Amino acid sequence: MVLMIFLKRQKLSKNVVILHPAYWEQARGGAELQISYLVDSLLRRGHKVHYVFEDLGTEINNDLKIHLYPLKKSVIRSKRFGSRWIFYHKRINEILNELGPDVIYTRLFSSWTGLASNFALKSGAKHIWALASDIDITRLQRSTSIFKPFDIIEKKWVKHAFYNATSIIVQNNYQEEGLKRLYGRNGVFFRQSGFPCTDTIVKDKDTLNVLWIANFKPIKRPEIFINLLDFFNDTSNIRFTMIGRIQPMYRDLVNEAMGRYRNFDYLDELNSKSVSDCLSNADVLVNTSLHEGFSNTFVEAWMRKVVVISMNSNPDHILTEQNIGFVAPNVNDIADIINYLKNNPEKCDDMGERALKYATEFHSYEKNISKVLNLIEL
Repeated sequence: MVLMIFLKRQKLSKNVVILHPAYWEQARGGAELQISYLVDSLLRRGHKVHYVFEDLGTEINNDLKIHLYPLKKSVIRSKRFGSRWIFYHKRINEILNELGPDVIYTRLFSSWTGLASNFALKSGAKHIWALASDIDITRLQRSTSIFKPFDIIEKKWVKHAFYNATSIIVQNNYQEEGLKRLYGRNGVFFRQSGFPCTDTIVKDKDTLNVLWIANFKPIKRPEIFINLLDFFNDTSNIRFTMIGRIQPMYRDLVNEAMGRYRNFDYLDELNSKSVSDCLSNADVLVNTSLHEGFSNTFVEAWMRKVVVISMNSNPDHILTEQNIGFVAPNVNDIADIINYLKNNPEKCDDMGERALKYATEFHSYEKNISKVLNLIEL
């Protein structure tokens, strides 16, 4: 009997390659966090996991003991002529041929995704592509500058994935409908998911704590959050905190804000546990991004009774229909909402409780992950 169970497990065990430009110990973004959750689930179910990524040169502990394949950075590092992911293809193909994967998982709009689809078609493997942003759906239809020839090549590769990936995972109804309309594909709907806080959540009743969490880059528009501080310069009972990896172009802006505003903190890039702790102490999360797919921080915030204020992203109208957040298209509206929540703490508490209840019911990782595991295992 034991032998039969062993043989059955051996037969079901899959050789899975995660093909993603960033590894979560070197780049702490939402996509990388979701991949780390998936990898942990795969390992617990007895699958063999390999991770191919661009090496940023920082320390890696590899606590999960997976098989890592760091790619030495391309000699072409400038993005002047577009994305440079195509320059890794030769080495990636060598690794894939060596490993002979049953499944390749990707989570980025890049030529690596098209390469994965082509390899899977030729080898009989599965390619599972998880869309990470709403803009990925329409990016092929948008014009590309002739001065960015690498981007033109990238898009040709990505087109292969839209038509040939074994399965495409979507995060919201917009992505699901766009995938069907533009490419004739049915997506696999997977709710962005997280883990409830296991500690008791206690909020500071005297101070309204407002967070901004993202890596500092133009699409995230951190300058808008800093502009928000002007509305509360003399307010001691509202604190503003930014968390995320900073690009040099934003360093002066943040340093100036830290010197000017007494109720502002910048905490740099933090690990997942520290971010979760900050959210547990927060009341409000502000999102200033131009666009998102389904921000991982939304789910993490809801799981910790945090009200979300978003300028643009309201996936499937959850913030407004569930009454767990606000859509505020400009900085004045954000300021008005923060003042409202500060002056009406019972409303803030009620929305936080509602957010936790909703997220626990619909966005629990343990409840939702079976959809992705079934794609890999069946």
